[in-house]
Amino acid sequence: MHFTIRMHFLSIYSIPNSTRRHPKWIYHQALTNELFRTSFYRMNLIKFTTPLSMKPDAEKKRFIAMTLQDGIHKGVLRNRAVQPATVGVLKRIPATALFVQYRLASHPACTFPAAVQDAVTAYNHLLDMSIPASNIVISGDSAGGNVAIALLRYLSTADNNNNLPIPSTAPFWSPSVDLDSQCDPHNIDLHRNNKTDCITGFTLVCGVNAYTSKPIKSTDPSFWPLRNPFMTPSPLWIMAGGAEVLTDTIVGFAERMRGIEGNRVTLYEAPNAPHDILFVGHVLV
Repeated sequence: MHFTIRMHFLSIYSIPNSTRRHPKWIYHQALTNELFRTSFYRMNLIKFTTPLSMKPDAEKKRFIAMTLQDGIHKGVLRNRAVQPATVGVLKRIPATALFVQYRLASHPACTFPAAVQDAVTAYNHLLDMSIPASNIVISGDSAGGNVAIALLRYLSTADNNNNLPIPSTAPFWSPSVDLDSQCDPHNIDLHRNNKTDCITGFTLVCGVNAYTSKPIKSTDPSFWPLRNPFMTPSPLWIMAGGAEVLTDTIVGFAERMRGIEGNRVTLYEAPNAPHDILFVGHVLV
């Protein structure tokens, strides 16, 4: 159905409480969630990509191109066809946050481990700026949550033979923690929260296929944090939406991480919330 016609239909269809995807959503929440759901589907259908540039635009002096440092990428981040590259970041003024422009899997030659390489490069750059690790928080949402978890794993396990220090804490928002469960759209579309989430099985499968580019082994911990919990000194705060299709895997990841001695894990389940309210929450309320 044409996008405009579909949204016009849904604007009328969602007026009664009984026809909204979630009975506790107000009209604005129901319609906005439909808008995101339809938009995400169409962007994947047309293979929409976001251009990446190492030149500042409207960001001006807030944009930084981080140069590479030899020897910081070890283990799973080396000996692959994808090599580390210069990383663009957006610095918030005052400098309290750094938003990493990591390479997106929708671009050629930017599949795994490009994004994780960029995360390590950005983290190391902060340390080179004489910012103590005790003042650094690493965070990510959705697919970015998967990247942030991979970075924390890298810093917390044997891969980190550079002895890079551990960040103070790590909050994750609706992180993607089990790519295997996202490889089959039917697994997602049959989930009890399929009707209330803004992402679909088709959207998730497109993301997994772009990120991995080829069949991957379920034993690789970089793809499946759910199946490969690890010990980390950094306290974790993990959020899951009560109405999102990834909620079971996120809760399971939090429980498995909590089961490892020494880990400190806080799980927050947002009632009636779809996927990634860090990204869409401000327009859903």
